[in-house]
Parts: sequence; C-alpha cells; structure tokens
Amino acid sequence: MEINTGAFMPHFANPLTFKEDPLIVKKAEGVYFWDSKGRKYLDGVAGVMVVNVGYGRREIINAMKDQLDELAYNFLSYSVSETALQLSQALTQIMPGGMKEIFFTTGGSEATDTSLKIARLYHTLNGEGERYRFVSRWISYHGATIGGLSCSGHAPRRRHFEPLLLNFPHASPAYCYRCPFGKTPDVCGVECASSIEQLIRNEVPESISAFIAEPIVGSTGGALVPPDEYFKIVREICDKYGILLVVDEVLTGFGRTGAMFASDHWGVKPDIILFAKGVSSGYAPIGGVALGPAIAEKFESGKGVEFAHGFTFGGSPMACVASLKNLEILSREKLSEKSLKSGEYLKKKLMELDRKIIGDVRGRGLLVGVELVRDRASKEIFRDDESVGAEISKQALKRGVKIFGLKGHDSGMISDFLVISPPLIIEEEQLDTIVSVIDQCLDQAEQKYIS
Repeated sequence: MEINTGAFMPHFANPLTFKEDPLIVKKAEGVYFWDSKGRKYLDGVAGVMVVNVGYGRREIINAMKDQLDELAYNFLSYSVSETALQLSQALTQIMPGGMKEIFFTTGGSEATDTSLKIARLYHTLNGEGERYRFVSRWISYHGATIGGLSCSGHAPRRRHFEPLLLNFPHASPAYCYRCPFGKTPDVCGVECASSIEQLIRNEVPESISAFIAEPIVGSTGGALVPPDEYFKIVREICDKYGILLVVDEVLTGFGRTGAMFASDHWGVKPDIILFAKGVSSGYAPIGGVALGPAIAEKFESGKGVEFAHGFTFGGSPMACVASLKNLEILSREKLSEKSLKSGEYLKKKLMELDRKIIGDVRGRGLLVGVELVRDRASKEIFRDDESVGAEISKQALKRGVKIFGLKGHDSGMISDFLVISPPLIIEEEQLDTIVSVIDQCLDQAEQKYIS
C-alpha cells in the first residue's frame, strides 16, 4: 500500500506545512529512531518527554504480549485487572504526599480534566459546593482538552478557543530569568509565590477549588525551575484558604528531572498528583490521578459516593503491565540518579558554548532548556515573525538530532528557546553529539539574526 499523508491530520501542527515533507518514523531502538527512508536520528526529546527508559525494551514488549494472551481488555466500572491493582499499589508507594488511591486515564489531558471533577466533588461533599475554579499560572501547560486548556497559560493554544474556556484565573509564573516582578535572586522574596494569595483574594476565595502547577515547566517555558522556597509558600497559601494543591507531574514524573517525581526536589506534599507519559515510557497509553489521604477518605466515608466519571480504555491491562515493567527498569537501573548526573553534564556542556545567542541555560535532570536572545546583556527577545527556535530545531533534524525549538508562548514575556529531554538511558558521548549539533545550528542562527 502506498504511503499517503492526505487523510492524516497531525497534532499541534499546521496540516499544510506538515504534509510538505512529513517525517515518517519507521522504527526505534535505544535513543535512536529511523525514518521511512532509512535515515537515523538521535532522539533528544524522548518522543515528547515520554520514552524515559528508551525504545525497544524487550522485557516490556514481551510482558505486553503475554498480557494480551491472557486478558486484553476490561472495563473499570464493573471489574478490575490484577495488573491495575498491582500498578495502583506500586504508584502509591513511590509517590510523594502519601497518595492513597489511583484513578486511571489514558493520558495527561484526561488526568487534568479528571482532577477538576475530583476537586469539585470533594468540596461538594465538604459542604462547599461553590468551589469549582482552578487557579493556574501563565506560561504553563496542562492539556489540550477544554478543562486542561482552561488551566493552561499557553496563549497561542488558547487563542482560537477562548469562548469555550472556563473562567479560571492565572497567576504570574515562577520565571527567575525574567522575573515578572523585576526582582533579582538577592532580593527575590519569592513574590511569584506570595502574589498568588492576592490573586486568590481578588477572585473570591470561596470560589477557588485548587491551585494547579507543574513543578518544573517543560516545553511551554523551556524548563523553568522555581525558587527553592516556592512550593512551601504555595502549600501554606492553599492550606490557609482551604484550597487543594494539584501538582502536574505528567511531564516531570518517573525520573525525568533527576528524582522519581520533581516534587521530591522540594519535599512538596500535594493533595492530588497528575501523571502520564513516563509511567509507561510510551509503550502503551496510560495516565492517571493520584488522590491524597483527605480526598480518598472523603470519597469512602459513610456509604461512599459514586464518582460518575471514567474512560473506556482507562487502566487497560496491557498498559498497566507495561507500566509495571517500566517502573522495574527505572528502579533497577537507577535512572533517576543517572538523569540527574547526565543533566548536570548536559547543562555544563551547553554553558561552555561560546554563543552570544544563549541567554540562559536551566533545568533539572534531563529536562534542560536554553533560552535564546538577540542580546545577552539586555535579554532582548526575538520578534514574533522570527521563528528562531523552530528554525534551529529544523536544522538540527537535518543533522540527525531531534530537539524542540519553540517560540515564546506569551509574546513579550518569554523569548525563543530550545528544550533537550532525551531518554534517561542516554550516554555522555550521545549528549556530546546533541551539544555539537546545537552549537552548529546556533552558529548559523547567530549569523542570520544577530548583527
């Protein structure tokens, strides 16, 4: 059968430009993938920050095959598989905050929408039915569904859908390189966290259900790491106003940032944790919501309460067994520790590049961002019609390395940037290749955009 892209519509891409020269992936192994023409690429983004343990892990694939022979499907409304029970237990044992129960979805966007409903029901059972709104932050991403997009502070993806979005307020981001409050680290005061309280007060506190945040902002902000005191202050604000703290670990979980969960870096104790992506390393679609003790106990108190919500393919036996094997590999090969060490090496190499276009190098573990500027001293951003990050990414792909190159998602607030987030199994020699290719592409960009 002839390969034709005519009937296909891509995700997060312009269909016309995508189909001009589509990258058709044929196979993958380790940290590499090959296209339909036989060209080999080093995957510097792990698919989309997903394939944490690398491609082609036979023990995961074989476990999935065995599971298909035994039980391919069940629906979680009236039955549950042994693998779903085992995975639920395994996840609660490794998650921060003493999580008690797991609600399975098939991805991160579904997890966000599920958390909206869980938080709403929790407050209703507490006699506070007026609480329904989430507070989130600008320069953030929590999913493509209407609920997830309502939470997201991602201006371009919101633009055409604004009339459909829920009325959720957004706080300033924790963005130290371009502090929204004009502060420097020596006089910071972590105003990005404390200002959330004033926003809540302005928005009628009794209407606020939860505050949702990524511990480290990924591809929307180029690996934005908050000040160390940030989440401690946020936790105190949430407790003061009876608001739940929802931590979105969809991208940052399962070793990506050098800890099993990014929350572990600061001892964050969420009420709800969202997860997906690295839980199965992309071998099967799965995500979920972890409920803390107060929420789990409220749902099970007295006669219990029906949570009228679910997904046809949530917690499929095959996805659960893939995730269980994935967790075994992450633990056995100490990939969180490896990610932390590799990330420090990668940042060091990037910082050593003698490029005027580099404004900031940041991140934790193997979630690393490089912010691009026209002038390092003034931190001048590139114009809206200058797609510098995307052009660098395109040039890198021609050289056999896949990275993300993105336009600042909030015009005037953030410049173009690169994101490097390879599989956690990557070796230093392969990181050197990524840095070398990036350096070549930065040289080309400097000649074009910096006089």
